[in-house]
Amino acid sequence: MEKGADIGKVFARLAAGANAIEKVAKFAHDPHLGYITSCPTNLGTAMRGSVHIKLPNLGSKANKAKFDEIAAKYFV
Repeated sequence: MEKGADIGKVFARLAAGANAIEKVAKFAHDPHLGYITSCPTNLGTAMRGSVHIKLPNLGSKANKAKFDEIAAKYFV
């Protein structure tokens, strides 16, 4: 995992890794669905991105009520 917000740099590293792997092992590809993966949510590009943010003050015991309020609002 890399800290920072340079999404372009992260994508370039991912693409370079995928290209290196594809030189020795081909990825399963369907003309209609795109790249086939073990996770149906990644069909097409076969890529997934995640962002993690640190909220140290929100998770403290002093702010538990506010944390619960925000979590309840966005829980689906």
